[in-house]
Amino acid sequence: MLAAVPGARLLITSQEALDIPGGGLADHRRPRPKDLVRDTDLRLLLPLAESEETGRCYLREVATEEFRRWGDEVPDWVGEIPNGLLRWQVKDLTRAEKSIDRLREHPGGALVEQVEVCGSARNYRAGTTTPLIVLTDAGRDHLAAHRADYRRTYPETTARRVTS
Repeated sequence: MLAAVPGARLLITSQEALDIPGGGLADHRRPRPKDLVRDTDLRLLLPLAESEETGRCYLREVATEEFRRWGDEVPDWVGEIPNGLLRWQVKDLTRAEKSIDRLREHPGGALVEQVEVCGSARNYRAGTTTPLIVLTDAGRDHLAAHRADYRRTYPETTARRVTS
C-alpha cells in the first residue's frame, strides 16, 4: 500500500502512461470522421439550430424592444428577421469568426450563410443593414443526419446542446 507523502511526486514512465485508460496521447487524438465539422464549428451550428427550434433571435428581440421603447408600432419586417446569430455572438461561441468561413465552404454545401437584415429602428431609418449568420437547408440536413455521430465524437460540446 502506498501512503501519500507531502511534497512527493509520482513519476510515470511513458509505457505506464500508455497503459492507463485515457492516459495516452492516442486517446485524445482520435481522428474526426470526414463528414463531421470541427468542434469549434459545431459550437456555432448547435446554437443556430437551437435558435430555430425555440424561435428566438437576439436581434429580433432587441429590435422589437427598441421600437416599443420609443412608443412606435413594431413593423412587420422585424418579425421577418430570420433566426440567427450576430457576428459578435459567433465570436463569443467560437473565439473567432473562422468557423463562419469553414461552414460556408463545407464540402457537402454551405451549412451557414450570412444575410443582411435591417436589425434596429436606427438602422431602418438610416437605411443600413446588420449581418446575421443563419443556418441553411444543407446545415439543417447535416445536423439531422449526424446528430448521433456528433454525440459520440464531441460529447462535451453536444451534452448541453443536442436535445433531439
